[in-house]
Amino acid sequence: MTPATPAPYYADVSPGTGTLPPRAWTAASSAARLSLNGGWRFRLAPTATAEDDSFADPAYDATGWAELSVPGHWVLQGHGSPAYTNVRYPFPVDPPRVPDENPTGDHRHVFDLPAGWPRTG
Repeated sequence: MTPATPAPYYADVSPGTGTLPPRAWTAASSAARLSLNGGWRFRLAPTATAEDDSFADPAYDATGWAELSVPGHWVLQGHGSPAYTNVRYPFPVDPPRVPDENPTGDHRHVFDLPAGWPRTG
């Protein structure tokens, strides 16, 4: 601070004032990792009650399901329609009652753990 650059006469409380610039960072870890990115089987139901949990069975046949890229959002991959909330809320707000029409997606992905994968968490 010099006479040419005096301190401001007000407290600057704007977001980000006095912070370091953002930068990418990932915590170093020696924990085993397995990426589940890729193609997953997917089905979309018009309501949450239309489906059951039978697809969790390892022997379940999901060959008739669509394929969805993960990570991703089903609406951006041709399933259902986006809910834009800048005009009006997309469904009635009446907690705790959930609307009957509540699109629900089921995801399924089968994978094998690599040899030598740790047996403990």
